[in-house]
Amino acid sequence: MGLCYYNKEMEDDAVKHLQKAVNLIKLMAPEDKPQKNLPHRQLAVLYTDIGEPRKAVKTADAGLRITRDDGEKAGLTYAKALGLEAQGKYEDALELFESIMADDRWGRYARQQAERMEMHIQRAQNQ
Repeated sequence: MGLCYYNKEMEDDAVKHLQKAVNLIKLMAPEDKPQKNLPHRQLAVLYTDIGEPRKAVKTADAGLRITRDDGEKAGLTYAKALGLEAQGKYEDALELFESIMADDRWGRYARQQAERMEMHIQRAQNQ
């Protein structure tokens, strides 16, 4: 439901529903928690999009503590890196993007973002 609202650019409703899903997962026994398609990734990206990157990083970290699935970890790492970038923490974001470049799904996006981070870092050093 949260993704439907997000796709319709109804961010407040999307946050509400995705946060409900995250809270529900918190209540589950460890063995019952899903390992893929966690709402944490979508919520973290949404938080960055609406200007709350600290919440994005916190949410991605919560998802990273849950999953053991490598692909899901890569997606959450990507979402966390976006939050760090939005906070101006370019070197930290670059490190995370570089850490997932080999991932089949997220690697291409991470390479593109890493190139952008390198440009941001270079500009900051030249000023």
